[in-house]
Amino acid sequence: MRRYVIDGWVRIDKRRARKLYDQGRPVLLCPVNMRPFGPWRMEYMAQKGTYAPIVNDWETVVPRSKFDDVVNSFTYYNCNAETGRFPAYYVKEEG
Repeated sequence: MRRYVIDGWVRIDKRRARKLYDQGRPVLLCPVNMRPFGPWRMEYMAQKGTYAPIVNDWETVVPRSKFDDVVNSFTYYNCNAETGRFPAYYVKEEG
């Protein structure tokens, strides 16, 4: 996989994203054809033990604990033929 660095965030594979998520580190999800922090803001910050908004009102939330639940929900609502069929994973670059 090519190394992508966007605004201090490094793209990683799903296996590493799952490992870091389980350790409690924040993982950024973005549809594969979209650029994180772009004008349409399709990225989502996932972190174990936090609450995830269902809609943009930030009042209706569901606790997320499993990595696959977060990824499946994100894929269902945000990934399609135009934005990309699967998410790309990013973590904050250290150093």
